[in-house]
Amino acid sequence: IPTRMPRAFKYDVAITAADFDALAVAEIKRRLEQRLTKGVFASPRSGDQTRTAAAGAAVRKSIEKDARVVVVLFQRLWGATPTTTGEAAALKARIGNVKHKDVLIIPVDTSPIPSWLKGTIVRSAGAPTSNAVIDAIVDAVEAAGGSPKRMTDAIIAARVAEDDQRAKARTTFLTSQRA
Repeated sequence: IPTRMPRAFKYDVAITAADFDALAVAEIKRRLEQRLTKGVFASPRSGDQTRTAAAGAAVRKSIEKDARVVVVLFQRLWGATPTTTGEAAALKARIGNVKHKDVLIIPVDTSPIPSWLKGTIVRSAGAPTSNAVIDAIVDAVEAAGGSPKRMTDAIIAARVAEDDQRAKARTTFLTSQRA
């Protein structure tokens, strides 16, 4: 009996979100890339321009087949705007009629999640970029056969230092006249 080769994925994670959540997507992608061995795909946002057919096909392929885990930052506008309707269709094709453990839904607001969107809902008390959300995504990648980067004390210390530096910069800006 021939053994099945494990499926090779281009990305560990593909992230889909409404345009308004672009900053959260960028932050999640930045934090995941520190912890995952393969890349993180976040569909490019082109502002007010509509997506070309080739770009739309690339986004659909990454959500349907190329990613080990798909993360949906879900809010009322997701799936209802021209940029996310194709992403929603690709996710419908990936899910089919079965609940998938490789689809994580992160609610951004209190909008009801449609019945076709079957996946694991990750609730966090904080922001969609919280440590709990990042850990849940990394755990889902590992459960789906991915291998996160080995976290040494030096890597963890560097990450904490960078997060502290970003927090200080944010606080400095928010308490300044410019804010």
